[in-house]
Amino acid sequence: AAAPQSLPQLRRPAREVPADRGLSLEEFLLRDFGAGSPVVVRGGCRAWPAARRWGSEAFWTDGAIGQRFVPVEMDYWLEHGFQLMPIRDFVAHCSTAAARPSSLPGLSAGGYIAQHALLDVIPELQADVLTPDIALCGGGGSILRQVFFGPRGTVTPLHFDPYENVFCQVVGFKYLRLYPPSEASRLYPRERGDVLSNNSTIEPADILEGEASGAYGGETGKFCRFLEADFVEALLEPGDMLYLPKGWWHFVKSLSTSISVAFHFD
Repeated sequence: AAAPQSLPQLRRPAREVPADRGLSLEEFLLRDFGAGSPVVVRGGCRAWPAARRWGSEAFWTDGAIGQRFVPVEMDYWLEHGFQLMPIRDFVAHCSTAAARPSSLPGLSAGGYIAQHALLDVIPELQADVLTPDIALCGGGGSILRQVFFGPRGTVTPLHFDPYENVFCQVVGFKYLRLYPPSEASRLYPRERGDVLSNNSTIEPADILEGEASGAYGGETGKFCRFLEADFVEALLEPGDMLYLPKGWWHFVKSLSTSISVAFHFD
C-alpha cells in the first residue's frame, strides 16, 4: 500500500525504539513488559517474508489463495453480520476503496477481515510470519495469532482486551491511540453486564474525526471528560511492531489498505 498523502500529527508519541538499534528481550522485560507500558519497535517485523510478499495484490488474487473464502465483517457492532467472499474479491474491494477520494462509510469501511485466524485457515501463509521474541514472555504458554486485513478507513472503536498484544504492521499504515487502564473513568465505558462491556460509548467512534469536528467538547458535547484523558499514540508503518499491554484501551484506524498480525498472549 502506498503511503497516505496526509498522516496524523502525533501530539503524544509512545516510547519508540529505532530500527537501527532494536529491542533486546532484557530491555523489553525490564522497561516495558514489567511496567505494563507500550512501546513501538520500528522495523520489528520488517524481516518477515510477509513484509516482502503480502503487499503484492497478485499474491492474494492469483492461484489457490485467491479462491479461499473468508468471513468479512460488515459492521463492527455486528448488526449487519458477516459476508463470506473469496479473498480475491475482498482484495478487489480494498483496491476500489483505495482509489476513492475518501474512505467508504461505516466503521468497517464496506468490509473488514477483523481478528481472523487466517494463518490457520490458510496454512501456507504460516511460513511468512515469525513469532516475535517479546510475544513469548507470557506465563500462560499459549499464543493466539489474529489477522486484520482491510481497506483504508476501517475503525476499531475504543476498547480494551484482557490479554497482552504484540501488534505487527505488515502492509500499509495504521494510527493507534492508547489509554492506560487508570483513565477508564474518562473513557465512558459501557455498563457492566453489557456483552460489549469492554467498549466505550463515545460517539463518534472515529476519534480522529470526532476531535477534528469538535464533537466531544463544548456546550453540546456529551463527552467532555474524554478530552481530559491521558494517552499515547502511534503511527505504524510497514514492518513496525507495537507492544500493547493488557487492559490498555485502544482505538485503531487504517490510513491505507492494511494487513496486521496480532499475537495475543497471557
